[in-house]
Amino acid sequence: MEKSIDESTNSDNKCVRKIDWNKIDTNEYERKLSHKLDSELQNLDLESLDNFIYNLCEIVTDTARELVPSKQNYGSRTRRKGRVWPPHIVDIIRKEKHCFWKWKQAGQPKSKDNKYFKELKQTKKDLRSDQRQFEAS
Repeated sequence: MEKSIDESTNSDNKCVRKIDWNKIDTNEYERKLSHKLDSELQNLDLESLDNFIYNLCEIVTDTARELVPSKQNYGSRTRRKGRVWPPHIVDIIRKEKHCFWKWKQAGQPKSKDNKYFKELKQTKKDLRSDQRQFEAS
């Protein structure tokens, strides 16, 4: 089972630090964990049970971060897929997607005189035309 700790980073850069539990000094981990837990258990009372559980989770993650050598894994979720288009083409792409959605909501009519079908075909034509012009420049 693979355990991970999410680092607090900004929403643009999601970095997951995977803990390599095979390289940990378990005696040192247990010693530090028990020392921190002993001090927390002395302050335990029934009114602050929620705070105790939150602090317990923080103690475990902080101790793991201190001792465990970790390796960063930038997953495929962080990689940008596709092209970077200029803003005017992005607007046309959004319009084309919206037209596709309206056409789909109308039951995907294939009739050439349907207004949603015509609008979808026209926006798709405009999009491809602008994309070709952008590539040519």
